[in-house]
Amino acid sequence: MSNADMPAMPVNEIHQAGTELGGLTKREYIAAMAMQGLLSGGKLDDFEIDAIAEYTALDAVIIADALLAELGKTS
Repeated sequence: MSNADMPAMPVNEIHQAGTELGGLTKREYIAAMAMQGLLSGGKLDDFEIDAIAEYTALDAVIIADALLAELGKTS
């Protein structure tokens, strides 16, 4: 399992169903935070949201991957 696939905020609990709930991965969490930042810059109209949603999501994932790659480097 890569660092990006590790839980962002791990919980070591086994629930009644016998499965462990890990929540968001680090990659998902960082991408969500990046997307929040990308969208915080201004007000978007409904038609603009539809037009840029895919590109904003892609940018957020690229940012998350870049951060995880940089953090994975050893100095």
